[in-house]
Amino acid sequence: MKPLYLGPTFYYAEYALIDTEGKAKEKVIVDLPFSTIVDFNKSNVSIPVNEEDCLFNNTYLQQQQEMRTQNSNTKWTVLEKEIANSSSYSTSSSSKTISGVPKYGWLCGCSPTASGMVLGYWASHGYSYLITGPDLIRELATTMGTEWPGNGATWPWAIDNGIETVCNNHGYNNFDASNDIYVSWSEVKTEVNADKPFVLSMLNGGTGNGYTQPYGDHSVTFVGYYDGSSDYVYIHDTWDTSNKHYLTFGSWTGAMATWVRP
Repeated sequence: MKPLYLGPTFYYAEYALIDTEGKAKEKVIVDLPFSTIVDFNKSNVSIPVNEEDCLFNNTYLQQQQEMRTQNSNTKWTVLEKEIANSSSYSTSSSSKTISGVPKYGWLCGCSPTASGMVLGYWASHGYSYLITGPDLIRELATTMGTEWPGNGATWPWAIDNGIETVCNNHGYNNFDASNDIYVSWSEVKTEVNADKPFVLSMLNGGTGNGYTQPYGDHSVTFVGYYDGSSDYVYIHDTWDTSNKHYLTFGSWTGAMATWVRP
């Protein structure tokens, strides 16, 4: 087994499949947190798996980034035209944004920062004993076991417990944070319509509007949606402290939502 590090919130391992004669026949990649085999064969880009080439080599990553950027730019153009056409927007589209969610810049790690924006929202919506800003993010990094000081890596399954621990630390034992690896569009709309921001941790996330670089393996704060000819999500991404960004729903290899419900 060879461990593979693909980013701060996702961990893979490469296993060799052995036949009855004890010979290695092929290799598979296993997603350790989710205990599933990852199938990259559906990609239009061939991925080298021999020992002379790295599984995720620079050429592959560059090709993936170029494709994602091209697809994203096309989708942003469609979205802007659809919103500009007010009659089409009003009859066939709907959107919702949760107001009052703070925009925190990356500190200690993307997962504690994204979680901090969620709790920062609740601090101004009836839970005033919660702290906010950098102190909140640092406390979350501690309760999640984030590698900080370090590279800011967070074990994804620790996000929910870390959030609940911080809430308990400040006198609120009614918060229910839970991880969900099956994120559906209906769930997204239900949470946003109920004014409940949440954390989304992406594997190989796509490119948001205004960027040429994809998010990759990254946690963001989910604050809204646009439901039209295509589905888009509104996020606070820890990179930009001034604006929310748009991202096509499902533009990731895998994702886990951490719902936060008081």
